[in-house]
Amino acid sequence: MSLSMGTCPVFSNGCPFRTTCSSGRPLLSELDAAKWGVAILDQTQKERLSVYLKTQTREVHTAAENVPFIRDFAQGILDRGQYVQLLIALYHIYVALEEVFDTHANHPVLRGMYFPADLARVESLELDLEYFLGPEWRSQIPISPCTKDYVQRVRELSASQPVLLLSHAYTRYLGDLRGGQALRVVAVKALQLRADGPGTAFYRFDNIVSPRDFKQRYRAAMDATGLSPRIADAVAQEAGASFLFNIRIFQEIGAGPVLPLPAPTVLASGPDVAAAHAAAHGKEGGVCPFAAKAPGAAATAAEPAAEPAAEGAGAEHCPFPFILVHAPRLALKMHPLK
Repeated sequence: MSLSMGTCPVFSNGCPFRTTCSSGRPLLSELDAAKWGVAILDQTQKERLSVYLKTQTREVHTAAENVPFIRDFAQGILDRGQYVQLLIALYHIYVALEEVFDTHANHPVLRGMYFPADLARVESLELDLEYFLGPEWRSQIPISPCTKDYVQRVRELSASQPVLLLSHAYTRYLGDLRGGQALRVVAVKALQLRADGPGTAFYRFDNIVSPRDFKQRYRAAMDATGLSPRIADAVAQEAGASFLFNIRIFQEIGAGPVLPLPAPTVLASGPDVAAAHAAAHGKEGGVCPFAAKAPGAAATAAEPAAEPAAEGAGAEHCPFPFILVHAPRLALKMHPLK
């Protein structure tokens, strides 16, 4: 450990995920004995991100189901023109969402929710739009104001806070796999379509044998992200915003009053622990990527100034114990024992 990085009180050298400690004691014994100054944050509520999001968005989810257009849809009252408006809106949304997920396919958090072969909806929507609008359908799909707002939000997050894209993937894809399947049955009956034919391709996931099993797999991937409670809160807030963006589109299609734009989700400053892990993994030279600068130490050209200390940690402490305790599976996955 270089002097300018300070002295790590436990790890003797190399990657901090090794089990060798400077005292010669086992890693877990050292972690039990050391006073790290790291707050153990509320794990019971937020360590299972999928459960936390479901709980935090329950009310707005119910509100979305009770927008008149969706309520009528679920009851079999479906106008062909309104259904096509919905498909057009979904097409623009999924073009944006899948483009930004492709862009961030290797993001340390988003890559766990990246299942393009299973979930991608753009091609299915293209089939449906061609069925309803004909071969020149691309010239007949202007983007509506509320859809434009939604697409803009997705692209802004991609540029500034990509971790929050998880919220929109959660609300859209899991919604399509659950409630969307009931809507498909309704659409087939109300619009006199074939169950396996064009017009409802959007609701069919041909590469997913069991939607139930896939949803469990997807939720497990969410739970393994290792997000701090601070970021989990922001993801939950943005998931609520995602529902509101969808509600505005449903209201627009139903020609009713439209809610105001959701407020931007502000991700408080501070490093995303999981992202910091992935960025640091594989670096050589034996420098602990989590050690804070020693008081008064100056950065060198080869070694830029240290990032702010992890939330809940003192400036002189290494947050690795928090990472290991809070998300051990993530820690061992990103830095397997050697």
